[in-house]
Amino acid sequence: MGNSLNQNNADAIICLLILSRDPDYQKRLSESDTLALLLREAALDPYSPKPPDECIIGALKCLSNVIFKNPEVIQHLRTKHCFDTLLDRCEAQTKGPSNFQIALFDLKVLFLCSALESAARLEILTSRFESDTFVNLLRWTLASDFSVQPQMVDIAIETLKLLFNLSYAKKERDYDQRLYESSYRDLTAVIREMLVNPTKPRERRMELVSHLVNFLTTVPTACYVELLFPPPDLEASMQSGDFHTDPQATQGLSVLVEFLEYQLDQDDKSSSHPGQLLSPILTVMATASKANRTIRKYFRMRLLPHLGADVKRLPETGNTLRNRLCSRLTARAKLDDGTVEAVALLIFILCKEKVDRAVKYSGFGNFVGFLSRHGLMAPSGSRSSGDTYSSASSDSETEDYRELKDQINPVTGRVEPPRRNPMEGLSDEQKEFEAMQLVNKIDQLQRSGLIQPGVVGEDGRVRPAEHVLELVQNIPDEEEDKESD
Repeated sequence: MGNSLNQNNADAIICLLILSRDPDYQKRLSESDTLALLLREAALDPYSPKPPDECIIGALKCLSNVIFKNPEVIQHLRTKHCFDTLLDRCEAQTKGPSNFQIALFDLKVLFLCSALESAARLEILTSRFESDTFVNLLRWTLASDFSVQPQMVDIAIETLKLLFNLSYAKKERDYDQRLYESSYRDLTAVIREMLVNPTKPRERRMELVSHLVNFLTTVPTACYVELLFPPPDLEASMQSGDFHTDPQATQGLSVLVEFLEYQLDQDDKSSSHPGQLLSPILTVMATASKANRTIRKYFRMRLLPHLGADVKRLPETGNTLRNRLCSRLTARAKLDDGTVEAVALLIFILCKEKVDRAVKYSGFGNFVGFLSRHGLMAPSGSRSSGDTYSSASSDSETEDYRELKDQINPVTGRVEPPRRNPMEGLSDEQKEFEAMQLVNKIDQLQRSGLIQPGVVGEDGRVRPAEHVLELVQNIPDEEEDKESD
């Protein structure tokens, strides 16, 4: 009799699951009597006997569909204290016999609730974030062999998606960044291990890393140091000052660089959502680099290695990471969703927020937009402080670069190929004629509004020139130059 009843319930849940995908029935499934049935069969009603696992999984799937189409039912789940029940069951899975499917759909329900209702994510944040629940969940997935238990990757991803939403709730409330810092440190340390955990195929691994990176965009800056593995000989590494060259300590950072390359490849192939793939990893690299000297030096070494003979070509030409980043400083600007700014900020931070150094690696023409937006066009444009970055310089030049340094065009960032003088062979009258032709064409462009003379204002930003005298007031006087000689 019991088996027959269970089978009938399972069949009923399958029917409800099918109906939950039908727009004509979705509203009816959110009614209180149907919700009560789903909560009972999902084992979320503490006063009812535990249903078979098959019924629990089916009810959770159906509940996910109902929540997605009718977010107002989330309030009913909060009233019934379902969030605590779901999280307790997830944590119990880490300590005893596990049903991966139940754990996965428990997390999916929690993710949907936290994504669709601010009160839900705030409740989970304030009640459970400081506990070990999420750290234990991630460690549980980390302890498994992803090649044998591939569903554990899905559980890890759903946990990370939920954590991202909880961090968003913290941001919504404008809580102090130091709030929950201890929990974030523990989570970042686990994420460090997950970054280097072998996962196959590569696309699946990059999917996991993508969610790890998304969560890293939310952690307090003081927690980024946890991305570094302790080297075998910490004292020796610290004394040598070469902590950033230790492959053991920086293996997690190496995965982030690999992920950046992967996202650049995907972005090159994609035309539908330019830049959306790159912003999270660029943000993590920039924020972590500013927060920690060793991380900055490592990313600087990998992304902006010392220049040499490569200055003979444009910064945006080539296949190195520096070339590929510089190519995004100006390309597809009309479709940009923040990538140009994110790339420029990363380069600026890796260069210790020194304008001349950033221009050296990217070319003034590529970097001028960032400088103008941030008021860094004035002579004292650098905005770094001694408290933020070490005073020791790490910008040593190679022999090849020193030989070519004086030949580099700062606007393009490269050594320009020899060009024939366009005035060669012209008489003075012809030169004067060509000069006037140029003046007339510039005047036409200005009158048509295609170009507009500009000057650097006191705030370090470019503004339209109000009078022609503004264009010449900063030109050095020739007589003064002669006297100074």
